[in-house]
Amino acid sequence: MSRVVISKAEPTHSQGQVTDVVIEITGSQPEHPDLKQAAEFFHDEAQVIHKALSAALPGGTLDALFAVMAADKASRFRVAYGIPAGGS
Repeated sequence: MSRVVISKAEPTHSQGQVTDVVIEITGSQPEHPDLKQAAEFFHDEAQVIHKALSAALPGGTLDALFAVMAADKASRFRVAYGIPAGGS
């Protein structure tokens, strides 16, 4: 098992203490009968992670995480994705 420990945010004057967060990534994902249900599943999982991280991470860490993930995901392809200009 991999364990990552990082610093949490400092509390604001109005919110009190910032709660520790543990994200456990285990098991297998369920079967998805179609692409729509798969997309909904992944979106829901992402929302849960986003809510937990937004509540606990310092803003600077959350911003840097987004930048690192976006840069890592940036396409390295030299061709278009096949979406017609002006359409979806």
